[in-house]
Amino acid sequence: MSGPPNQFTYHRTWEQIEAKLEQLEHEQQDHLDKAHAARKKSDKMHHARQFKALEGAVVALRWVLGDRRANPSKGME
Repeated sequence: MSGPPNQFTYHRTWEQIEAKLEQLEHEQQDHLDKAHAARKKSDKMHHARQFKALEGAVVALRWVLGDRRANPSKGME
């Protein structure tokens, strides 16, 4: 992986990480609800894609927080 040294700050607190996880889980649920409520196939697909994209971020943050069920390469086990 290339890039400038010190490109990561590592200054996030556990509270910030937990707050971001909560925000992403809320957004994910919102997209799931909208997918179920959508009438047009294109709208359903849009929300399904957004849900799936957020799933990766949620699993990664859960892994960072030490959730034993979270595996960034496989998802939730």
